[in-house]
Amino acid sequence: MFKSFCLLACTLFTVLSWGQNVIFEPNVNYDARELKQNLNKNRDSLILESETIISQVDILNNNFLKTIDFNKNRAKIDITALPVGNYIIQARLGKKRIVMYLEKGDPINPFDDILPSISEEEERAERGPSLMELLNKKSVEKKVLYWVVSESKGSFGSSKTMSLEYEDKVFNLINKNKLELKSKVAKKNTLIVYEVYNLSKFMARQYRNRNYYESKNSEFFNVTPLYSSETEIQN
Repeated sequence: MFKSFCLLACTLFTVLSWGQNVIFEPNVNYDARELKQNLNKNRDSLILESETIISQVDILNNNFLKTIDFNKNRAKIDITALPVGNYIIQARLGKKRIVMYLEKGDPINPFDDILPSISEEEERAERGPSLMELLNKKSVEKKVLYWVVSESKGSFGSSKTMSLEYEDKVFNLINKNKLELKSKVAKKNTLIVYEVYNLSKFMARQYRNRNYYESKNSEFFNVTPLYSSETEIQN
């Protein structure tokens, strides 16, 4: 009886869980045939596979840029954290660049046909103030963006991710890194955070030169990191 109940509960959860509203357009050109491009069954990750090493994957649009180093034959990219929007995804295989397209919409809510709709004002009032509003009591009208460079180093290798993030995400990443530096397992993980002044011009230069964030002078971002693991260790 208990097993039957658990099975029913799991089935209901699967049916009623929020779906990923994602449209993916793989590159079907002849030159891209060596790269297998698919979403997983849950449609929450993009799977890329190739006999040629996948060195890097870029995800970008007018307001977003994320670069992930892989240097592997298989890359799994979590798309759940991507904001709603249309994206160009570029995989780098040696000197070849393979471009794909992805459109992410709002999650499909299975309760939409069951529950009455509520206005944005009602939803905001029900949700309450955000974490950063409570901690800093700042206006959320001006959203500051940061360029975040994080590297995880473990016994099985390392991975490097570079992306634009809002301050609430940065706040969590910094706290996480401070804890990692005190641990035995993740104490070699690094995090560097830069404040971006001009989003479009910074992104254009960063996209052309993946090491642009290391510039000594720039009018488009603060070259002095807001946070750096190295500085944190020295202190």
